[in-house]
Amino acid sequence: MGGYFSHPIRGAAGESATPEQIKQACEECSEVAWQVEEDMGIVLYIPADHDEFVQSAYKNLLISERGILLTDCEILSRRDFVLAYDPSGEMVSRGMRIEIEHALAIHKPVFIFQEWNDHTERMLGKFLDCLADRKACEICGTGSIWSHNFTPTNYNYKE
Repeated sequence: MGGYFSHPIRGAAGESATPEQIKQACEECSEVAWQVEEDMGIVLYIPADHDEFVQSAYKNLLISERGILLTDCEILSRRDFVLAYDPSGEMVSRGMRIEIEHALAIHKPVFIFQEWNDHTERMLGKFLDCLADRKACEICGTGSIWSHNFTPTNYNYKE
């Protein structure tokens, strides 16, 4: 079973992020994703691990932001679930929102989390157990969202 690790590429700086801030945000997200992989024994596609290529192609006008997101959604489509890492806990980036909405549209379950800790690990374990059993339980049924802090009112994003 493999997942897609959705995360903010630009970090807290958003659209105004410098190349250095993007690199730092990607490194931080990769470290969390690697820890999740190690702790949970799962394989994740981590966009941050490939961002140097993407940023170079974008800077050289070889790919557009739309093209990047379409490619991410295509890759996501070939995964079993999405882990959406929102370190700020205050927003889901525009790119993450597109990935999450795409996942839900194609009936991929999504687990949103803010930090990797014992509680999140237990909740993710339950999420993965449910997926492994191939049961569509009320909480993590096909195309729904799991999170230890999710409510419809805090699922917001900033343009």
